[in-house]
Amino acid sequence: GKEEATILQSLSFLTEAHKKIYDNTSDVTYKTWFIDTEIEEIETKITIKAKNEFYKGVIEDKFKDRLYSIFLKEIEVI
Repeated sequence: GKEEATILQSLSFLTEAHKKIYDNTSDVTYKTWFIDTEIEEIETKITIKAKNEFYKGVIEDKFKDRLYSIFLKEIEVI
């Protein structure tokens, strides 16, 4: 008989920006703070729409500098 390989379910990313954040943070960080965000990327700015004010505050306080270093663009959290 044929052997079937076990394939781990990979995350699907809403945007390339989501994938970049995942690649540059931990799995837990991404799944906790970014998986439910809307992210819009334009030439000079990344806009992250957090799901509530608490998430917005944490993303701004803890991740804004790292996000800037990942994208080298203005980071706006709304």
